[in-house]
Amino acid sequence: MEQFPMRSTTDAMTLFATVVQQGSFTAAARRLNLSKAAVSQQVKQLESRLDVQLLNRSTRTLSLTEAGRDYFQSCVRIQAEVLSAEERLRELKQEVSGTLKVTCTANFGVRHIVPAIIAFKKRYPKLHIEMLMTDQVQELVAENIDLAFRFGPLMESNLFAKQVLKCPYHLCASPEYLERYGTPERISDLSSHNWIIHRMSRNPNRLNVGHQGELIEVPIKGDIITDNSQARRDFILAGLGIARIAAVDVQQELANGTLIDLMPNYDFGTMSLHGVYSHKERMTRKLRLFLDFIESWLMNNQSQKLDL
Repeated sequence: MEQFPMRSTTDAMTLFATVVQQGSFTAAARRLNLSKAAVSQQVKQLESRLDVQLLNRSTRTLSLTEAGRDYFQSCVRIQAEVLSAEERLRELKQEVSGTLKVTCTANFGVRHIVPAIIAFKKRYPKLHIEMLMTDQVQELVAENIDLAFRFGPLMESNLFAKQVLKCPYHLCASPEYLERYGTPERISDLSSHNWIIHRMSRNPNRLNVGHQGELIEVPIKGDIITDNSQARRDFILAGLGIARIAAVDVQQELANGTLIDLMPNYDFGTMSLHGVYSHKERMTRKLRLFLDFIESWLMNNQSQKLDL
């Protein structure tokens, strides 16, 4: 009987996975450009080394044993990691190019992501970027989007996320609004004020406020509701109401006095921004570089101003 040398563990796992995926030794041999005898013998050698039967064999069919099913899942995962590693090595030899499709909210995108992309493009001029700015949540897989910037906490999903920024929320209003309606100083004052409500908030008519270790839920109402962060900011600047806004969105206005930081000794929560993406095993180099650049850009440009 002709002998075939035992392959490396990774090669043996790939061969076994191919047999399962192709459904027969013959089809797997054709796919791997080996003889049927070579494939059959190497599977037997693998079973001998593992001291477990992976396949039930009959004259016409192959089927997985319970141990085989578990081992096959491991083989598929290892295959994906090997392919990803090889792809990353190939990418290291190439200049960053191709297209990245990115989505984020309009207000945050214009004020923060666009300047970061301008800087990123100077470093990687051959990369094409398609940017969608909307406060509506986009379906990444259906819309073929590589990366979405979303504010947390995030809903559970089969997507992956990396936190790229964290900053406090502030309760803000314009001097004109406060002159007309007074300045809230206690939690009990909040319900009587007119709120600019963001429709996309998880609880648009409820506000959680922390004080002296206690978290208090406050009902709020307002005569303006919007699904756009830029519009909400403009309504507040115009003196039409108050709102809880992330510091990153109003840092300039708080600095120049066009908005006032209200009740600074109270805790209005923390905003987390995440870069959300799919297919963690196959993250491309261009996506990884872009996500890391955005995180560094936001931290370097906001930390001193936001006291992060």
